[in-house]
Amino acid sequence: MWRSDVPYDTLATQLVGSYAKPQWLVDLSKPTAIDQSEWWRVPPERLPAAQDDAVLLAIADQERAGLDYVTDGEQRRQSFSGYFMRLGGIDTENWSDRYGEGARRTSDVADYISIRDVSRLRTGMMRMGPTVIGPIRWEGPLSVADLEFLRRHTSRRSKVTVIGPATLAVRIADRYYGDMGRLMLALADALNQEVRALAAAGADLIQIDDPELHFNQSRVRDWATEALSRTVAGVEARTAAHICYGYAQNIASKRVNPAYAEAMRMIAASDVDEISIEYEQPGHEPDVLEHAGEKAVILGLLNLAPEAPVERTEHIIARARAALEVLPPERLRLAPDCGMWFLPRERAQRKISALAAASRALLTELGL
Repeated sequence: MWRSDVPYDTLATQLVGSYAKPQWLVDLSKPTAIDQSEWWRVPPERLPAAQDDAVLLAIADQERAGLDYVTDGEQRRQSFSGYFMRLGGIDTENWSDRYGEGARRTSDVADYISIRDVSRLRTGMMRMGPTVIGPIRWEGPLSVADLEFLRRHTSRRSKVTVIGPATLAVRIADRYYGDMGRLMLALADALNQEVRALAAAGADLIQIDDPELHFNQSRVRDWATEALSRTVAGVEARTAAHICYGYAQNIASKRVNPAYAEAMRMIAASDVDEISIEYEQPGHEPDVLEHAGEKAVILGLLNLAPEAPVERTEHIIARARAALEVLPPERLRLAPDCGMWFLPRERAQRKISALAAASRALLTELGL
């Protein structure tokens, strides 16, 4: 677990999770394809080797940039959530309406995004999800082999991401529990076994991705903090929880909204060690960091909008320096806003290089 009296991770740089995916590996225009053959460009018999190669490229780019933590770029995943729908009790072959027959999909952030983006959120396909048909259970490791491959190919500290219980609960169709709280806590207990397995396999930092704490806050609020704490209970590694405004290529309009601060407070009350937040593209100011409680903050300082230019190192330094007016250096980390899977690799590499350079400059400035 992270200890506030040890400045081990001061201004540590890292991805949120995903990194640019090679176009020879995936069809970036079909991220929601149900048929896997529409997403992966490589034949099934060659796919594992191709994914290995993509992971090695992602590792090389992160190391070349100088990041302190390295992920596998999530090169084996089509989505950050679907990868963990393989828990027992979830039927991934037969999908159902997640909102109930005739119900209208809603979002707590609909008033803060454009009409175009709201329509994307409410598309018919996004109503459907794998179906919970029995007790949720962990039947064995889902991502441990991915971590082991990563650790064999880097000497840097390793970071791995796992879906959060609130987000997974919202994205599946419950036909068994009949109660959001019971479903979330069952998912938390199952995911806890995955997180423990990752810690036992040597993960240095395990991040719980739970953006629905922001998007569908009213549906998950009552159980969010307990579910997060149960997800990381007994874990012998540092843990974080990530919330965001949605992938930049999907949600083009991002405005600061009060639900985000409330989501931060939910995480701050939980047993995770760090809060990972999107900060740059929505235009947050340092005052939002006051909602982090005593947690360390992984601060998103790279705007990932498809048209956004590569950040100047001086800009990143200025934004981080302002954050240091609220947080002490040992509680601040630097990262992109969110996942980078849809960006061109060359631009992604330049962005994370600027991030690492900013961290080094700030450490020198602070005499660390």
